[in-house]
Amino acid sequence: MGTIKNIEKKLFNLDRLEERERKRNASGRFNRFGAYFLDHYLQILISSIPVFILWIIANQSIGSNEQIANIDTLPANWQLPAVILVILIMMAYNIILPYYIYEGQTFGKKLIGIKIVKKNGEKASLLNYFIRYLSIMTLEANTYFSAIGGVLFYFLAKQFEFAMKWNNALAIIFVLSAILAALNKERRSIHDFISGTKVINVKETKDVEFFPAAE
Repeated sequence: MGTIKNIEKKLFNLDRLEERERKRNASGRFNRFGAYFLDHYLQILISSIPVFILWIIANQSIGSNEQIANIDTLPANWQLPAVILVILIMMAYNIILPYYIYEGQTFGKKLIGIKIVKKNGEKASLLNYFIRYLSIMTLEANTYFSAIGGVLFYFLAKQFEFAMKWNNALAIIFVLSAILAALNKERRSIHDFISGTKVINVKETKDVEFFPAAE
C-alpha cells in the first residue's frame, strides 16, 4: 500500500499539488488586511455620497467640508433615515455584491485576489453572507452609524455617552478578531466562524503534472 502511494506521489506530483491547494485555501494575513482597508475606505466613500446629497437637501447649501459627510450635522429628524440608508448601502456592498455580481468578492477582495466561500470550500449562500455581515455589524463594527448597537443607543435611545463606550468595546472585539485571523491556519475571523465561511485565494491550482517529482 505504501509503495502505491509513493508511486502516485511521484507520478502526479501530489506533494506539490497539496501545497498549492493548502495555500489557495488560506488567504494570507496581508491579503485579508489589505482587502479590509480597501473595502473600508470604499464603503466610506460610497456611503458619503447619499449623506452629502441629504445634507444639501436639508440645509439648502453645501457648507464646510467637515460638515458635508457627517451624519451628526444633519437635522435631528434626518439622521436616522440617513443611517438606515447607509446601512442598506453597506449591506448591498457586503451581501448583494459578492453573491449576485462578483462571486464571493467585494471590490477590495477582487482587487487583492481573494474571495469568500463556505468552510468546506463550496460557494457561500445568501444566508452565509447575511449572517456574516450581521455578525460584523453586531460584534465588530466600531462606528456608531454602522454598528447595530451604535444605532440603537446613539440614534434611537439618544444615549450618546453609552454609545461611545459600546463602540470602544466593539473596537476591542475587532482587534481580537483580527488577531484570531492572523493566528489560525485558515485565516478565519470571528464572523467567519459564526457564519461558517472562510476567505481563500482565487488563483486556481494548475492541472496535474504527469512527470516525476523532483527528488
